[in-house]
Amino acid sequence: MLDKLGAFPNLSANGSYAFISQIMNFNNMSKRQFDDVVQQMENRDFDIATMNSASTIVHEASHYFDNLATLTGQVMLTKVYNALNELENRAEPNEMIALFNMLASWSHKHYTASIVQGIHDPEPKNWSYDLNVGFGADLFGELNGEMFLFAIFKYYGEFIGNVPFSIEALWETNAMWAEITYHIYAAYALDNEVTTIIESNRLDKLYRDYIYNSETLVYSIAAHFTSSFFDYGDIYRSFKLSKALSSISLNLPYRFYSQLKRPQGSLFRGYANQLLDASRDLNPCAVFLALLENVVESGANLFHNEENYSLDIDQILAINGLPDKESLKNEVLSDMHQLNIDSANGLFAEVYAVQKNNGIHLLDVYGIEGGLNVHPACFIDIANKSQSVVFQRIRDDEIEAGSEEESEAFTRYHDYGNRERLMRQIIAGSRP
Repeated sequence: MLDKLGAFPNLSANGSYAFISQIMNFNNMSKRQFDDVVQQMENRDFDIATMNSASTIVHEASHYFDNLATLTGQVMLTKVYNALNELENRAEPNEMIALFNMLASWSHKHYTASIVQGIHDPEPKNWSYDLNVGFGADLFGELNGEMFLFAIFKYYGEFIGNVPFSIEALWETNAMWAEITYHIYAAYALDNEVTTIIESNRLDKLYRDYIYNSETLVYSIAAHFTSSFFDYGDIYRSFKLSKALSSISLNLPYRFYSQLKRPQGSLFRGYANQLLDASRDLNPCAVFLALLENVVESGANLFHNEENYSLDIDQILAINGLPDKESLKNEVLSDMHQLNIDSANGLFAEVYAVQKNNGIHLLDVYGIEGGLNVHPACFIDIANKSQSVVFQRIRDDEIEAGSEEESEAFTRYHDYGNRERLMRQIIAGSRP
């Protein structure tokens, strides 16, 4: 199980996000191709030929954003850099174990091994699911008593797997919202109406295949919940509302959990309340379930503008008994400022401070909703300014001194990757 923790792959294999180094890794893109997309973003000149590259960038940049610019992600940052400093000091692996235990609790991979692979069917009526709660496991696979919700998915009535609802699913929901929304905006910005229609139909098929696919259920489960309970017929609204609820959940401080309205249980049969009441620390998945259930039970119309389907975050918060988004943002910013690593003078203290402050700035700019009502091209800008991107593809005209191979990000990506492997070895050797 230990070897499955530590990275967040893009399902297309075009990119990945490394938690330990906070690096966006692009497998099939060169620096020159990246710069071309950035130039198009700055000129507001979206080109269908670069759409796949652009969608990969916004997907990975969304993971980077959730790691740095959410309260949950900032807590993870402290665990990463405490573990790195502990490794450098050659101390007992307490912080290292704490880090990988957190990663295990974020994914619940001990539940995903049973999922049947290879089922692809975009027809929703052929899929069904039931709900139950299970117990988390530590990095060694030992049950730890932490409850979480999982869905028992069936295809034509036949069991295909238990799918955990995890923080990994929340991150992927946000990334897919960014990718889908970018694609849709770019398609409608095309000059040719016929091309726009063809591209829109292609995108609809592409993302329906993503949702109704047994191999991606772990990542699409939040959109399944939102779509089925609201009966949305389009993918865009399902992912947009999922993104809104996910971003609020990843940011809500624990002290507000008692204030969060307890739903009646019409959707999740009391599981949301059960998970909230059992929480002793941040539990974004339990918050997401309560937010969604309260919104559905309220009967509110959330999408007021049919032209762009904008969402009123303050309406969602009010339904759930929470403060307005500006007040909550200030609370989260205060919490982020108070976070720190154990060794303020450790080897990695400076890098931690840079990443922490980057995240605080991003949250201040984009809010607790994570840029929901902003064009997702903003994530291209975030990636461009991050100094946290590496490129595995190098074009012939880019092989020269000063290329991306020699960048600080490239060095950090490989150095931290080696340290991560060493941490795994030490943890594995520490088990009695």
